[in-house]
Amino acid sequence: MKFLVTKDLLHSKLLNYLVASVVFGILLYVAFDMLLHAYVIGLDIQSIGLTLFW
Repeated sequence: MKFLVTKDLLHSKLLNYLVASVVFGILLYVAFDMLLHAYVIGLDIQSIGLTLFW
């Protein structure tokens, strides 16, 4: 993986776009997942504990 990042990424724009889009997609998924969990469970620590551990 180190060789892919250091050598091939400099020469291939398509591979650069592919890696950037995968990273962007993962970050977007994590952000929306956090928003969904905050909406469903709430932001109050007591309600989170009650939902998860009760």
